[in-house]
Amino acid sequence: MTDTGIENLLTEQDDESFIDPEIALQQLLENPDFTQHITRTVEADQETLVGYFRVEFQPGQQRQVLHVPFVPPLQVIPQVNAHVTDQENVRVRMTDCQKFGVRAEIILGQASNTARKMLVEIIASESF
Repeated sequence: MTDTGIENLLTEQDDESFIDPEIALQQLLENPDFTQHITRTVEADQETLVGYFRVEFQPGQQRQVLHVPFVPPLQVIPQVNAHVTDQENVRVRMTDCQKFGVRAEIILGQASNTARKMLVEIIASESF
């Protein structure tokens, strides 16, 4: 990230500068060269992973498979929610959920004539 980009992330509060994580994540997700970002948190003994993945479709392709490993593995098989954040007429189908990761199929309503990139959000939690 350039110095100008970092300056745009800085926020003043109580005479101190800090990087606003929401602004940083938004700028990261808007970057067309971005491929993935995963955050893993534990709150009240509940572990949650939130991941963003840039998936690319070639012309004529209608289905793409995404594998997301969990390292280290979770304690139990998680509940998973997934969707495409920036496109319409796209379905995400979870085809395998394990303690060590998930497999998702991203399916276009119809094959595109041009290459397309889209952003997939996956949230895996030990309990909802």
